[in-house]
Amino acid sequence: MEKKITNIDSLILSFLERTISSDELQVLRKWVKASNENEKYFRQFQESWLLSNGAFAKKRFHKEQAYQNFLDRIKKSDINVTKRPIALRKILYYAACIILIFGAGIGLQYGLRNHQNEEVMSYKLESPRKAKVKISLPDGSVVWLNASSSLCYNNQFGVSNRDLSLQGEGYFEISKNPQLPLMVTSGNVKVKVLGTKFNVQNYQDDDEIRVALQEGSIDFSDSRYEKSILMKPNQLIICNKKTGVLTLKDINTEYTNSWIHDDVFFNEEKLGTIAKVLERAFDVSIHFENEGLKNLIFYGDLKIEADNIIQIMDIMSATNKFNYRYNRDKKEILIFH
Repeated sequence: MEKKITNIDSLILSFLERTISSDELQVLRKWVKASNENEKYFRQFQESWLLSNGAFAKKRFHKEQAYQNFLDRIKKSDINVTKRPIALRKILYYAACIILIFGAGIGLQYGLRNHQNEEVMSYKLESPRKAKVKISLPDGSVVWLNASSSLCYNNQFGVSNRDLSLQGEGYFEISKNPQLPLMVTSGNVKVKVLGTKFNVQNYQDDDEIRVALQEGSIDFSDSRYEKSILMKPNQLIICNKKTGVLTLKDINTEYTNSWIHDDVFFNEEKLGTIAKVLERAFDVSIHFENEGLKNLIFYGDLKIEADNIIQIMDIMSATNKFNYRYNRDKKEILIFH
């Protein structure tokens, strides 16, 4: 079926360039939701835009080539585009910071509010279970989101603020900007950064918030306390969500971001905590015959690969600490003695 596109291409490009107005955004959202064909076109546009320039790994961004690659790809699909000249404006931010990658399962949500007579757009990037994603932020910083995690920021990021809100787990490599420190908020915890590499873990069902610093320095604070803690490399802070007790440890932090390479390192970790990691990584539900099993301690290095949950459970159960049953149809695992 012939699909005529008038100004939709310009709207999508404006969206990717982060120059789209609220009215234009509403038009674009309405158009995308109007049909499956429109949604498919929108997805293909974004995917080609990303894949043609490798924005997650490179500094240069060839938008003209990206668009041409998109047109070439569309020619091979069932959607025909009415060709017309398009004015490509100078990009102020990398498109990757707001890209919507359906294949990886990232979700993007919008929020609009007025602030000091300026319109502020809020963005939410999500990584579901069984997936993790790498994101380039507008200021050149890079963030990896682990499974079942989300990251929020607004269109003033890199301009008047560098504020991020994290739910779940993220590893950060932050570009230096002394005039505009980056702030990561996760629950009661705030991490102030100038330029560094660190990992933050705070899932909603976790009992603790963990912040591990690899390089540089960060200022750790909890809204329940007046004082902050200046962290040094190879330090880990554990914050108990219920009691507010803070524990500062000296550790080897090289393993704290191993999950971005599909490795999970456990050092004196409870089985209950490990189960949560596996649930998110493989999109399964793990149940325990009794609460005592959750307190079993494990050491080790696991490789997270496609559908190797059985191999992992076999390795762990070979310690004779527990037995398990896996219901593949229901994607449920029962751990018992």
